Amino acid sequence: MDLLAKIRTLPTGAGCYLYKNAEGEVIYVGKAKNLRARVRSYFLAASQANAKTGSLMREAVDIEYSASRASTSSSATTRPTPT
Repeated sequence: MDLLAKIRTLPTGAGCYLYKNAEGEVIYVGKAKNLRARVRSYFLAASQANAKTGSLMREAVDIEYSASRASTSSSATTRPTPT
C-alpha cells in the first residue's frame, strides 16, 4: 500500500504517528488530536514549501501510528527531549 493510500485509512481520533524512511528508520515522531487530518496536512502545497517539511516528505515512505482513547492521552506518550 502506498503512503497516500495508507493515510486514507488512519483514524480521525487522537494518537501518535511515526514517519519512516526506506531503510525502516524512524525519521519523525508526532502527535495529533486528529491523526488523519494532521498527517494529511503534510501533503499540502503550503507545507511542502517549508524546507523542513519538504525534506521530511521526500524521505518518508511509510507511516505507523498508535491511536489513543482520548485527545489528552497522546501527550502522555511524548517524551521530553534531553537538553
